[in-house]
Amino acid sequence: MVIRFVRRMLVAAGLLLTACSVQVVSPYNPEIARGLVGLNISILTTATEVARNAQNPQTRARASFEHFASRYDDWLAQVETMRILSDLGNPGALDCAAVAARVGSILPSTDKADLERTDGGRAIDCQTLLLDRLKQRIERLAEYHKQFCAPTNPNILADCAGGFGARVGAIHVNGSDEALAVQPTLRAIRLLMRIQAMKKSTNS
Repeated sequence: MVIRFVRRMLVAAGLLLTACSVQVVSPYNPEIARGLVGLNISILTTATEVARNAQNPQTRARASFEHFASRYDDWLAQVETMRILSDLGNPGALDCAAVAARVGSILPSTDKADLERTDGGRAIDCQTLLLDRLKQRIERLAEYHKQFCAPTNPNILADCAGGFGARVGAIHVNGSDEALAVQPTLRAIRLLMRIQAMKKSTNS
């Protein structure tokens, strides 16, 4: 659903670009593209490490959030840096709220609400807004980690090992299993990676 929505947004942005002959989306940025790839790898490997520690009673304590708190700090710092880079490249010509109004009839209400956010009345590039959403997803993942992987959780094997996806290995973490706590964060990253890939092919 979110992927279809972003495709519509990119099509709408492309139509505006053609009609107005001005830049309406931030350009492809190789630093953001590399940052997203690195972040995706780090979250995948961390999720697997967490879950495998939780599976083994002898290593279960090492699955707790406290052992990974600095990693979450690093992820949030990386995303904030990408958000700043995206915002610096924002031409200010594409207001997500205006685009949402144009295609509002086909948007889920939750997505429309996100797009109608503003930043002091300034037009927000949609990629910048999605990076802000990614920060929120990482913060939510941290809260899940604290709850699911707490040593006092009587269901730690199901909640932590199962919730972070290591029962069938790291590849599964990047699958489509919505039950995994890590999945919304990974889905947001993949969406942003697709946007960068589309921008790169357009600029080529």
